[in-house]
Amino acid sequence: MRLSVKIVCGLMCALCVSVLSARSPSRTSEVAQQYIVPQRGESVYVPSSRQGGVLFVEDICGTFGPGTSPDPLWQGTLDAILGTGNYGWYTTTSAGDNGPDSLEMMNYDLVIWNCYDYWWQDTTALTGIDQLNLESYFYNQGGVWLIGQDLLWSGVPMTWMQSFFHLASATQDYLWDEPDVNLHGLVEIDSIAFLATSDYASNNFFTDALVPDAYAHVVLEDTDNSQDVGIFYPGQGDWQAAFWTIDGRNPNPNSEWVQMVTQMLEAFGITGIQETPGHEVARRLWLTISPDPVVQTTTVSYNVPLAGHVQLKIFNRAGQHVVTLIDEQKPAGTYTLTWNARDKAGVPVANGVYFVRLECNELVNTASLVVVQ
Repeated sequence: MRLSVKIVCGLMCALCVSVLSARSPSRTSEVAQQYIVPQRGESVYVPSSRQGGVLFVEDICGTFGPGTSPDPLWQGTLDAILGTGNYGWYTTTSAGDNGPDSLEMMNYDLVIWNCYDYWWQDTTALTGIDQLNLESYFYNQGGVWLIGQDLLWSGVPMTWMQSFFHLASATQDYLWDEPDVNLHGLVEIDSIAFLATSDYASNNFFTDALVPDAYAHVVLEDTDNSQDVGIFYPGQGDWQAAFWTIDGRNPNPNSEWVQMVTQMLEAFGITGIQETPGHEVARRLWLTISPDPVVQTTTVSYNVPLAGHVQLKIFNRAGQHVVTLIDEQKPAGTYTLTWNARDKAGVPVANGVYFVRLECNELVNTASLVVVQ
């Protein structure tokens, strides 16, 4: 039986006093311990030297993962594919730290978010703020490749994974404390294969088996156990998303791993070192909402950098269209309007999180708001 906390008996006996000891990141111990939540460190963000491209999120490295930051596997892989400095890198250092916000992510075409072997259940691998920021990024047509062997065990909601990654169901921990596994790619990464060996500082592989819904498909399988461990949603004019419950740690041969990542990036539309000047314009397509939370009404202010057809729509967290506030041709400029927290039928909307989506020609920006009535 797995327990989320363990006792560090040796330390307590040596000190001969009752103390609160630090949590172990290992999942293999059997006995409960008391713990204190570590103080939050400062996240580190190194932006890309180029516009667009890839942002890698090294989430909880130092506590989980290989124990070395920056992660040498992913840094070396992205250096080989994209070139040194041609991708962004964001590192969190403590449980409970939030990752990049939606505005930072919107500077990139793809976010690779790696939670490694994080499994603690009192703080989910993706915080609630992380989930909201990722939702906003998704609604801005962003691409996300999410990796984490215990995201579901840590408490990331299955309903959220279903909505944004098209995960129909999962069998948790079919792979238990396994040091290595043979992986084989399918579809976009067809026929690429290598042996992955855990180099995590505290855990081996505790991998979940995945079943995608009808809109996604399997791209990675564990051939030792005939289980599917990676899925990909190619998008339907909205966003793209991949979810893997195993990372390609210490790959043998490494060349196969690099090729697999290369082809996954291509599936997301990332083909190598290149400029995407459209992103410089997209960052000037902004909108703000005040007040937020919304009790009765709120003012939406927005700017469009070029003349064009402007649409301003509101969606709920399930991605359902609530109301269209603007759908017309406008010259470049700054505008404001008021929303009365009602849907297109004039009915007050339910309390909860909503997304305001601004479009002008090919440019898109999205902001979230909360309705409390």
